[in-house]
Order: sequence, then C-alpha cells, then structure tokens
Amino acid sequence: MTALLLTVAVEVPTVAVFFPRQRFTMALTCLVTTSATHVVLFGCSFSGAVLRTVGLVIAEAFALIAEAVVYTTISRPHDLPRALMASAAANALSFAASLLMPLFV
Repeated sequence: MTALLLTVAVEVPTVAVFFPRQRFTMALTCLVTTSATHVVLFGCSFSGAVLRTVGLVIAEAFALIAEAVVYTTISRPHDLPRALMASAAANALSFAASLLMPLFV
C-alpha cells in the first residue's frame, strides 16, 4: 500500500504538469491508470536476480506504454509525444522515489 501511495503521490502531479489546460482531467486519469498498472506490476513475481531485473524492465516499459496510450486517448487534442513524455517522466520519478524510500522509512 505504501508503494502505491508513493507512486500516486509522485505520478499524478507530474502528469498534470504536462497537461496544463487539462490538469484535473489528466490528474484523475493518471490516478486511475497508475493504480491499474501498479496492480499489474506488483502482481508479477519473478525469481532470480536476472529474471527479476529483466521482468522489472519489461513491466516498467508496459506501464509507460499503457499509461501513454490512455493519456493520448483522454487528452485533447490527442498528443502521443506529450503523453509519452508525461508517462516517462512520471514513471522515472516514481521509480527513483521508490529507490530512495528505504532511506526515509
């Protein structure tokens, strides 16, 4: 639950910044989409260091693409490059935050 809260706390405002004229709509979209992809990512379990690393890269790529597709669909006008940048920034920041979390907990 802590991981989901951290992810949402980082990704929702990040995505909203990329869509200044649609902040509320895109923040809500991010909340729903990120929650769904987070469940999928945490539902995947991989054993072994190499498999875990490869699995994490694949899962993060899935989240980035899935979220960008939803952002493109919801945003007006439909803007795939902006959606990809928003998703990449949000996922990179939340991943970095997850790496730093043990330092503060």
